[in-house]
Amino acid sequence: MRSPEQAEQCLRNIQAALTEAGASLRDVVRANYVVPDASEFRECWPVLRKYFGEIRPASMMISAGSPIRAYASRSKSRRGAP
Repeated sequence: MRSPEQAEQCLRNIQAALTEAGASLRDVVRANYVVPDASEFRECWPVLRKYFGEIRPASMMISAGSPIRAYASRSKSRRGAP
């Protein structure tokens, strides 16, 4: 699976988990993206725009430099924060 497809699945999973917790992507304050090769990040932008649109969480992209083809995303929501 290519990084854009993996990004799509990751964000669907995160969106579902947030919904189950009574939150939404609008509650995301930080997002970390991990791609095997930094050159693949550009291909993921349309997916990120689709899900986040005008939402602007603090974010960081990490190039794992890994031969394993996997995209990962981690988000932190302000919901449930102390």
